[in-house]
Amino acid sequence: MTGFAGVLTYSGEAPDEALLDRMEVALEHRGTSSARYVTGGFAMVRLDRGSDDSGFYTDDGGALIEIDGAVRPSEALALYRQQGYGFAGKLTGPYAIALYDAAERSRLLARDLFGVRPLYFAETDEGLVFASEISALLASGLLPPRMDRAACEELVQLQFTCGARTAVKGVTRVLPGETLVALKGKLVDRYRRDRLGARRASPHSEDDALMGFEKVFHGAVERSLEGCKSVGIIYGGEVEGTVLLAATRVLFRGDIKVYVPWLESDKGRKSFEHARVNAAQLNLPVESVCFTEEDFWRDLPRIVGAIDDPVADYMEYYIHEAARAAAPHHERILLSSGADEMFAGRSRYRSVMRPLWLGGRAMRARGFLEDLNLLHDETPTWRDGISAVQSRLASENLTVLQRAQGLDVADFLPHDVLAFQDRILARQGLDGAFPYLDNQVAEYGFWLEDRFKIARGLGKSVLRRYLAKRFETIDWNQRYRWPSVPVRSWISHRARDLGNLVAYTPGVTAISPPDAVENLFLQLQDNPTKRAGNAAWQLLFFALWYKIHIEGRRSDSSVFEILAG
Repeated sequence: MTGFAGVLTYSGEAPDEALLDRMEVALEHRGTSSARYVTGGFAMVRLDRGSDDSGFYTDDGGALIEIDGAVRPSEALALYRQQGYGFAGKLTGPYAIALYDAAERSRLLARDLFGVRPLYFAETDEGLVFASEISALLASGLLPPRMDRAACEELVQLQFTCGARTAVKGVTRVLPGETLVALKGKLVDRYRRDRLGARRASPHSEDDALMGFEKVFHGAVERSLEGCKSVGIIYGGEVEGTVLLAATRVLFRGDIKVYVPWLESDKGRKSFEHARVNAAQLNLPVESVCFTEEDFWRDLPRIVGAIDDPVADYMEYYIHEAARAAAPHHERILLSSGADEMFAGRSRYRSVMRPLWLGGRAMRARGFLEDLNLLHDETPTWRDGISAVQSRLASENLTVLQRAQGLDVADFLPHDVLAFQDRILARQGLDGAFPYLDNQVAEYGFWLEDRFKIARGLGKSVLRRYLAKRFETIDWNQRYRWPSVPVRSWISHRARDLGNLVAYTPGVTAISPPDAVENLFLQLQDNPTKRAGNAAWQLLFFALWYKIHIEGRRSDSSVFEILAG
């Protein structure tokens, strides 16, 4: 794992060193050693963890490159010399790249195909500033911390934001698969790689599909384990996680430890026991990581403080608790993220394939706050980003299932799942590896025929066949997912105290009438319905994010101290 940040000035004069100091401090959790490079109007700082090389990679032509990811800098820079600005489209694996060509005074920013590694930028009065995290851009002092109202309305409706725009005004994402070119501090060009790749010929039979999956997935797991002597795996008993355990057990000769986060409840205990039994069949040691309602209130500010690109996803709790337990023992963690999107594991994909009269419904047709009279402006502009992707996908030769998968791959996967996992793991000093998002695995899964992904009413069919081959005594033709974190119930226990604090947080008042928010929390106290609970959770998360990342409140205080500050 690496973090980097820098600036390319319009004037060509060197930026203030104090600017780099502030950005370095903001990224210090991403590395233990640092290095700087300053030449003319370009300056950059990098942080690295556990690398033998604490400097930048340069060539004889005066080009410098920095990479957060698995790509070799020497190979990437050589490819740039051969291919020019579009070179990143030839790279594979996770990466965020910053490249400076002194001869042209040009700057390139590039991000991997699925957005595994983060990268942001802002155009300011002094120049183009860029960083691995939004917090470092704000720390530069070159742009004020202000919320983007439209993006924040989208946030509370979806739990994440779409496209390049972020919740912080003036801060833009480098999109997955995108390369941006800046000349003398000004953006002049952009290249976008098709994240879905070229259509592949689908296997002829289930056995052929299984053989193809095993080949590409085992190769991805081996690449994810390169250089490791030990590895931790975050696991909850789900199908894709069990496949990851089984493949790692077969391919890895180092130490493997399985971390199973679970919620203290009857469902949580059953979930843990299910995961423990599966791991035991592979003779893998399991560490139980139990969390409670008390842990929720203790850790919520720290989690929100880590996620500067806001995501109100309850899965953050599972990852946070497991990562904290694993951090003292490992540098790399394997996760099964991406399997649902590439191998059609989400129930909403099956729903969108059914006709309306059989219970089918469109993807993300309704927001969390929709029709609850909780917004000043009730026009559905929050769906604009989703609608744009849907229109693009509709014009391509895809099945209904592939269009549903493509919609999640465009925004939900990079701007929700991968965004919060990167921030949480980075705060614990961990590097996350995602074998299902290896280019070969992801493209193989996406282009499989629907019948190899969904069978007998269940998704991830080829993964289930993989397990049936190795665990003959277990029936994998059943539904299983991590139990939901009961945030609406937990919030209802403190709804009276929270309502006023959330309602009058400036960020919330900008998008919601305070009296409506107060009434929502009072309603939740008396009758914690699912809709009211989900809406309250989105607003609570957003209020804390605003207080910490826009107003600058400390995240090591309690929820109530932060909101009252």
